[in-house]
Amino acid sequence: MEKELPKGWVETNISSLVDDTGLFKDGDWVESKDQDPNGNVRLIQLADIGLGNFRDKSQRFLNQETAERLNCNFLEQNDILVARMPDPIGRSCLFPLKGENVTVVDVAIIRPSKKHINYKWLSHWINSPVFHKNISELASGSTRKRISRRNLDKIPFPLPPRAEQDRIVAKVDALMAQHAAIQQAMERIPQLLKDFRQQVLNQSFERNIERVALEDCCHKIQDGAHHSPKYVSPIREKNMFPYVTSKNIRNDYMKLDTLTYVNEDFHNTIYPRCSPEFGDVLLTKDGASTGNVTLNEFDEPISLLSSVCLIKTDKKKLIPAYLKYFIQSSIGFSEFTGKMTGTAIKRVVLKKIKKATIPLPSVPEQQEIVRRVESLFEKATAIEQRYEQLKLQIDSLPQAILHKAFKGELVEQLDSDGSAVELLEQIKNLKSNSNLNKKSKAKSKSKSKFKNKINVSSSAVESGYVQE
Repeated sequence: MEKELPKGWVETNISSLVDDTGLFKDGDWVESKDQDPNGNVRLIQLADIGLGNFRDKSQRFLNQETAERLNCNFLEQNDILVARMPDPIGRSCLFPLKGENVTVVDVAIIRPSKKHINYKWLSHWINSPVFHKNISELASGSTRKRISRRNLDKIPFPLPPRAEQDRIVAKVDALMAQHAAIQQAMERIPQLLKDFRQQVLNQSFERNIERVALEDCCHKIQDGAHHSPKYVSPIREKNMFPYVTSKNIRNDYMKLDTLTYVNEDFHNTIYPRCSPEFGDVLLTKDGASTGNVTLNEFDEPISLLSSVCLIKTDKKKLIPAYLKYFIQSSIGFSEFTGKMTGTAIKRVVLKKIKKATIPLPSVPEQQEIVRRVESLFEKATAIEQRYEQLKLQIDSLPQAILHKAFKGELVEQLDSDGSAVELLEQIKNLKSNSNLNKKSKAKSKSKSKFKNKINVSSSAVESGYVQE
């Protein structure tokens, strides 16, 4: 936290904000045996606590009698709930519900002075990057990190005067609303780009020209091994070959982080009949990713599993990139995968792949179509990269807003706001007066009991029940 505090601000901690009517406690230890699906008291879970929002995910309950027997702390609307466990640890939200509700022990309940503290301001502060950094440093635990309520109370933070708290909340809420609107607009971009690419492909292949069977313009259409290797290695050893399966085939690229390798003996049983070369078309023919198509990126011998179909085109008739883009279009995808068989695992058999028809213009026309598609795709990719950069910046905006807010740089400071020191003094006095009243009532009750005891004893003597 900054050493220099804004004018009128004071350093404090959570418990200092709680007056005689407030609360700073953990939730309740409610075991499974205590729960009742037909109960009328809802048990709020860790999963319900979001970063600045109430997720409202759980459906756990207990009955009123059990809640009272366990001496549960009943929640009030707008209580601040802090998750003392991940993820992320320390996330906070305002509790929005009415009715009978309690929460679990790993959620801290904060009910500060309503008069002196803006609840939303405090929740925003708990969700700020500075506060979360302190939480991470004070969290403990080997398997799952958690922060105790005692350690939560050790974290110092700057408190502004109440009027400034209110202005900060209004400004933060306005900026967060703008951020949400930008995010909502940005979320449409990936789908728009996907639709654009598909439109480019469909327009490239929707002309009414002669269609021919794929087998009539290819040298080979063959799938890989129909039996599994005895040994597969995640790392390449001596005399081993890349083993490509459907999980490695994506549209327009090969996913190689999960690539495995097979030995020379297994490779030699496959390669003579299925021998992929650099630039050949590889098409997934089995499973959920059926229809994914790309060009072979390996300039060395590889082995294929039967889930991958090798298509060696006759380049004098059909260029591989043209076929790849045709299969990626909705027209081509339907042609190749619209005849899938199987129930549990969908697949396209080789016979149907060979008989699939494709529009076949001249090779120069194919080359022009590929050039135009790739040119437009490059523009879409550039927009996509820019989108990813902007998304990172936009996703970090809420934390930047909170960081600025709690340095006193988000709203104007006014002399009429007074000092937060006065707030803490008023809260402290409320607690002190409350404690004095409690002691006074306890003392008065004790005196009353003693007086009654004396009166009873005197009466007993007078009545002859006790000998003097």
